[in-house]
Order: sequence, then C-alpha cells, then structure tokens
Amino acid sequence: QSQVTFQENNPYTTPFAIIDQVSPNSPAATAGLVEGDILLQFGTVHSQNHNNFRAIAELVPIAAAEQCSIPVAVRRKTTELGGLVEVIKTERMELRPRTWAGRGLLGCHIIPYSE
Repeated sequence: QSQVTFQENNPYTTPFAIIDQVSPNSPAATAGLVEGDILLQFGTVHSQNHNNFRAIAELVPIAAAEQCSIPVAVRRKTTELGGLVEVIKTERMELRPRTWAGRGLLGCHIIPYSE
C-alpha cells in the first residue's frame, strides 16, 4: 500500500525567478514566455538547485548544441471576465535555446524572485 504525502515546499512549485524582459522574435517569445512570468521550473532546474541561476547558464548551451527543448513551468497572472477576475495559472511550455538575431540563446532576462 503506497502512501501519497502532500509536499508543502515542493521545489517544482516554488518560485525562484521572474522573467523581467522578453525580446520580440526571440526563442523565449516563440515559446510563449512573457514579461512578469514567475519561473517555477526550467528543465531539471528548480527553486532548490538553481545555484544563483548557474544551473540555467550551464543547461542552456547544452540544449542549444543538442537542438533540444527545455520544459519550462511558469506562474502567470491573467485577468478574465473582461478584467473582473484576476486568475493565477501555471503555464507549461517548451523553450528551444538557439542562436537568433539578438543576444544570447534565449532572448529573455531573469531576476531573483522575492515575495
């Protein structure tokens, strides 16, 4: 008999960064990332192992070289019912790092998350 326990501090649902800039026509924009998205997961990287974002910096060039997509999960605030209701949703997308017309392999910038 298996027992499922609820994890209050699940590292894959704990925010660790905010996307504060997304360049037009970049891989990040193509994947669907928008400014203000709160990063929950970036491939195998999460709130407890990002190591001041070094883990992301190491993962991105490898994924680009292998032409692989990175699964990303973000928390996003949206309004519905004509702006009457504010809803916070978790969105999942695939981000494929690659060279493009702009800087870097992603075309977005992140900053540390704070409540």
